[in-house]
Amino acid sequence: MDNLFDRVAERRRQQFEQLTHSRFDVLVIGGGITGSGVAWQLARWGLRIALIEQSDYASGTSSRSSKMIHGGFRYLPHGEIRLVRQVSRERTRLRALMPHLISPLPMTIPAYQGGPFSLGTLSFGSWLYDHLSHIDRQFAHQRLSPQDVQARTPGITGENLAGGIAYYEFGGHDARINWAVVKTAEQLGALTVNYVRANLKESRLIPDGPSHVAVEDLFSGGTGIVEARLVVNAAGPWADLLDPEARLVRSRGIHLVFLRERFPLSYATILPTPENANIFAVPRGPITYLGTTDYPDHGAVDSPDLPLSDAQYLLNVANRLFPQAALKLQDIIAAWSGVRPLVAQDAGQKTDRLSRRDLIVAKPSMVTVLGGKFTGFRATGESVARTVLGRLGGIGTLPAREAIWGAPAAETLERLKQRTMDAFNGAGHWTDVMVQRYGALTPEWLRWAKQTGSDGLEPVSDGIPWLKAEIDWAVLREQALSLADVLIRRSGIAWLGGLSPERLKEVAQRTADRMRLLLDWSPEERDRQMALFYRTAYVDDVERFRQTL
Repeated sequence: MDNLFDRVAERRRQQFEQLTHSRFDVLVIGGGITGSGVAWQLARWGLRIALIEQSDYASGTSSRSSKMIHGGFRYLPHGEIRLVRQVSRERTRLRALMPHLISPLPMTIPAYQGGPFSLGTLSFGSWLYDHLSHIDRQFAHQRLSPQDVQARTPGITGENLAGGIAYYEFGGHDARINWAVVKTAEQLGALTVNYVRANLKESRLIPDGPSHVAVEDLFSGGTGIVEARLVVNAAGPWADLLDPEARLVRSRGIHLVFLRERFPLSYATILPTPENANIFAVPRGPITYLGTTDYPDHGAVDSPDLPLSDAQYLLNVANRLFPQAALKLQDIIAAWSGVRPLVAQDAGQKTDRLSRRDLIVAKPSMVTVLGGKFTGFRATGESVARTVLGRLGGIGTLPAREAIWGAPAAETLERLKQRTMDAFNGAGHWTDVMVQRYGALTPEWLRWAKQTGSDGLEPVSDGIPWLKAEIDWAVLREQALSLADVLIRRSGIAWLGGLSPERLKEVAQRTADRMRLLLDWSPEERDRQMALFYRTAYVDDVERFRQTL
């Protein structure tokens, strides 16, 4: 596979040469969902855009969310009416833009006598939520009796249960959504490059441009200068490192993963807590995951902590509502931790009370984007685009049609699944996974996979919907350069695959052996990649939890 490594190296060389030998209208720093959304919206206007990310796309906050495209029902009690109106409508818009990646997620909210909210209050809040959302009637809320709640959520405690609410949000794979947005910006003419770090201390940011930004290619070690009329700082939790005047508060949220047979839910459920927080318990394929927490975080942004105390808190919440489940640390099969970049407000205010709204700070040489919710990324990108266009003096063209690369039309989705099912001999679960990952490109991916060799359509490990050719595709077609890129962000296998730590290690070793040939890794580099993946995917932490008595 030496020639394949040459293809990867040549692609990187050409990308970096184009990055450092072209003039851009805008350089966007940060390849999470906010920066990717900004690049997409700006590229729609025909501007010359470069998007760089110091690690992999979505490697920070944007791959560590609750995997939900939701309208922020829990923000209503905080008076965030404008935020809820915006993001609840955005979720419907995003579902229409990428139906293969975003699907309806039925929810249950139980109401308890003496709890933080009465059933009447929840009913009114649900009516208001539907009204703000302009949601389709098929997704409108319903009031539930105690018997209805227990039928939807077997094992939930019936003590003081007053009833509940059934309503809908949407679920999706956050990192794949992020990648689809990156690829859409690229298809519209943007240059998108991961593993490129900006060094603003060595840069010249000039009011009204052009600015000269020093960059380093972390793949090859090359350095250069990017020339751009304007810089957009969309670095998420790193934004205040690029703009020291940015006022950020970092909040840590963790999620725990259980086998679905161990925590059997049919519907996603919001678990109320005595301190008026809300924890999601979400069934997804072979797993149910639980989260999230909301605590101030002052640790390393690159690798947020996964404290035992946070895990124990989530277990206590779940076991209080589901006493028969009796979940233990030993039941956790996977976990992740992420840091939310929140806009600093009143000193001393708790992070779970800080607004999730975005803030755009425009300076003569740089526009900084702070805060915001994953679901609101399109609207945030649109707002930044208006700011940038105003700063650059407007543009004489109309924007390109708003569409997402690789997204099938909603009315063709079932036909696409049927065609894919035929290719997999009627294996429905594999069909759903493949179509979600590749959308309208699934037929092209299948043709490509069959040409990669006789083993291309074989699973990396028996029974796991992760095929050998997908490793090649991720490296050669999706800019994946590390084991974590492939197993966490391109496939989701690490956290969403229902694998025990032992099984995940087996899959990681087999994936690394194939990537070693594609990327010309030495034995030492392969071992380094394995160790880095175990840390990034919190495999070591989960094993520590499972050994705790």
